[in-house]
Amino acid sequence: MNNIRNQKGFALLLSTIIILGGSLILAGGFLVLASTEIKISQTKLKSLQSYYASEAGLEDAIYRVKNAMQYSSSYNLNVGQNQTTITVNATTASATIESQGSAENRIRKTQTVFDLPTTT
Repeated sequence: MNNIRNQKGFALLLSTIIILGGSLILAGGFLVLASTEIKISQTKLKSLQSYYASEAGLEDAIYRVKNAMQYSSSYNLNVGQNQTTITVNATTASATIESQGSAENRIRKTQTVFDLPTTT
């Protein structure tokens, strides 16, 4: 009879260990999932920052070209903590502007072509 009591205690201990192990496996899975989601969110944020830096470079170049301000065919512009490289190819009729924004090695490129106003 004493032997049966010891086996009941062992069964309880074994079931507790199995339940605890399963809980730890589930918690580990959720931890990996949460960590991955954080990395994805950070990457998306940096990608958006580089895109908007690129857009800001386009706007700067368009403003300079339309208002006949001084600019070079290729120049850099700091946008907050990010940087954009702008390339302007302007003729008498149109201008092609390419801008490459960079935020912590996330690079986004934008381009626009527009007609320049003709003077008569």
